[in-house]
Amino acid sequence: MLILAIDSSGMTASAALVTGEKVMAEMSVNNKKTHSQTLLPMIRDVFEAAGVQPEEIDAVAVAEGPGSFTGLRIGAALAKGLGLSLDKPLIGIPTMDAMAYGTGICDGLICPMIDARHETVYTGLYRWEGGRFETVISTEAVNVREIAGQIREAAGDSKDCRVLICGDGAAAYGSLFKECLEEPGIEAVTVPVHQMSQRAAAVGALALLYAAEGKEISADDFKPRYYRLTQAERERMKKLRTEGRA
Repeated sequence: MLILAIDSSGMTASAALVTGEKVMAEMSVNNKKTHSQTLLPMIRDVFEAAGVQPEEIDAVAVAEGPGSFTGLRIGAALAKGLGLSLDKPLIGIPTMDAMAYGTGICDGLICPMIDARHETVYTGLYRWEGGRFETVISTEAVNVREIAGQIREAAGDSKDCRVLICGDGAAAYGSLFKECLEEPGIEAVTVPVHQMSQRAAAVGALALLYAAEGKEISADDFKPRYYRLTQAERERMKKLRTEGRA
């Protein structure tokens, strides 16, 4: 199976062509250019580098969120457009799942974080058990201190618990997170720089598993998942409450 994977959920824009045997081509850019400038040219480049025609892919995989509202909209629009024009299904991959999956097989827990401002992060909790990737806590938006408490509960009586953290939330609040986890036997470790950001190859690799489970959908049916209201929506709700209409 050949999958075109796209991730525009964060500052890094990334595109890749992935099969069950290899990553045929991948390109990632994190230089503060907008995804609307970089993503489509990158997709063209990975097709050219891999020597593959767009019609040859079997599905388009895209990070469905959470993440940057604008980035998710750009990725969703591009994925839907490609799916419709090529008559290919889409596979939506939760951003946190892909970030955790991209750290590779490891012992302990994996805690990806995306900065949602004011010491709040989009996050989840994952682990590898018997060679299988498992979700311990599904994606949520919580305060850094709260996810630290959930990790202490997940660790239970373990005296040797390692937690890998990644993402721009880990970069922003890593010190606070580690302070909140200061208990005997619980160690928080920041992943190396090449695993810190979202990568399309991880989206594509996880999409292969999703496809095997029949989780493909039509391009018409795909919608990004924001997990929180946009700033404009929050301001509108605040205004309505002030006016007594909500």
